[in-house]
Amino acid sequence: MRRRKIVLTILFLTILAVFALQDCGEGYSNIELPKLKLSIEADESAQIISNTSHEAVIRGTSGVFLKIIRLDRTRIDDDSIGRFVVSTALSQGLELSSLEGRRMVGGNITGSYVIGTKGDSVIVVGGFIGNRSTDGYISVFHYPKEIADKAKYSMESMKYTE
Repeated sequence: MRRRKIVLTILFLTILAVFALQDCGEGYSNIELPKLKLSIEADESAQIISNTSHEAVIRGTSGVFLKIIRLDRTRIDDDSIGRFVVSTALSQGLELSSLEGRRMVGGNITGSYVIGTKGDSVIVVGGFIGNRSTDGYISVFHYPKEIADKAKYSMESMKYTE
């Protein structure tokens, strides 16, 4: 009886490990956006649709859509970027009372982002600056709700690359 419990426990743990490894198989890859001086980690299936010195658009196979726009920092300051994040979130159809805010610090970037849901999507809107630059950015990420954690991960993986 004891041996049977051990065998069943090992079998159960093996099945859990297989499921965990399958989830890890949907890995991230680093996407370089040299024209924007940024890099981001996104789903391996993501493809760059547009990559100019003004904006980048990335689309994934699971309904993921990322858009990053360079702002003219001579016309916008840090406070304005924060207001721009909120106004962009509202223009995406998110309710102000439902937004969850986070700070972005690291990867030579300082800024903030908000997370909200609309229908079956999680929308993440971020505004940030490159620490050693005059570049400011606004980004809008759309992810299916079931992979909302990946939206946060992608936003927090953003790096200014000079």
